[in-house]
Amino acid sequence: MVLFYVDDSGDEHMTTFTAIGVPAGRWNEGLACWLGWRRRLHDDYGVDVDYRLHANEWVAGRGRPAKDAHALVNRNKPARWQIYVAALDALAKIPGLVVLTVAQAGSDRAAAYRELIRRIERFIAKERTHALVIVDGDGPDLRTLHRELDLSSRRIVEDPWKRDARENQWLQAADFVAYAAYQHIARRPDRGFMWHWYERCLGDCVICENAEGPPEDDPSESPSKTEYVAGTDDSTKRLQG
Repeated sequence: MVLFYVDDSGDEHMTTFTAIGVPAGRWNEGLACWLGWRRRLHDDYGVDVDYRLHANEWVAGRGRPAKDAHALVNRNKPARWQIYVAALDALAKIPGLVVLTVAQAGSDRAAAYRELIRRIERFIAKERTHALVIVDGDGPDLRTLHRELDLSSRRIVEDPWKRDARENQWLQAADFVAYAAYQHIARRPDRGFMWHWYERCLGDCVICENAEGPPEDDPSESPSKTEYVAGTDDSTKRLQG
């Protein structure tokens, strides 16, 4: 069984969904790794372990993550960006973690999510296992998309399980990965410093399915297809623990 934690990102021009997958047998070990990083974040910057990490707000410098009003993380965007990269690096070290991202032009979230669960189905069929999908409870109702799957052969069990991201560490981690993936693909000029975080930090964890990549560093370019799947071939890579 693989637990997939899902989040989305995008705008009116593009919609992306990202899933981070954790084998159920290594869930405890993976969460311990992430919480270890959260404790280091607290020790170094004063950000409580239970403080909700929200990628967009974090990068933009909004909010006061540390209780000390004068803490560096409350007033310095580059410090936050450095922490963001450290979070992705910490995730990349989690044994067995896999990452999958799909994107489509426009704002049709249902179509993008439908493609995501189709890709998850393909992956877990190769792995000969099953999966449970966990989403933020504040998100849209995705049950109907799960119920479109063929009941006789589907490997994603149950409807999407809704949890509150404010209280779930994995969903907060998925949010960080999803926003990095979106910036990697969309190449927004005002987020140029983020363009390569996804591939550099998590490239070895990405489930790869085709030869299409993101546009080149020219932000005026856009993906040549309406659908983008992060990766370069039909292999699956994992970092070793």
